Amino acid sequence: MEIILTRDSVHISDDIDAPHTKSLVLETLTVQELFKEIKRIEYLPTVMGNCSWGITGYGPIGLIVQQWNELRPLINGDMLLEMELKRTGNRLHLCCFGSLESKYIEEVLQNFKNVWT
Repeated sequence: MEIILTRDSVHISDDIDAPHTKSLVLETLTVQELFKEIKRIEYLPTVMGNCSWGITGYGPIGLIVQQWNELRPLINGDMLLEMELKRTGNRLHLCCFGSLESKYIEEVLQNFKNVWT
């Protein structure tokens, strides 16, 4: 399945190639495969220090914690991914949360998901 990704800019020099739209194809539609492909194409900029990225459609799907090179999908992340791709026409956005502690970001994303489900 083809997915169109966009992402936030994190620094003025990062805007050289804005709007940061990438197309990728997943053989298996899982949050883990999405994460692997994002890493493979080196889509996220290197940020000094800690940086976390929310994977979103109209609602949240998961969190990429860059400093640990780790994915933290929300509960039922694969189901959320499939649902959000249907809702958005196969478009997802990666929003930068900077150096906020991942536990607080996960809490916000989980609460946001609960409001919309």
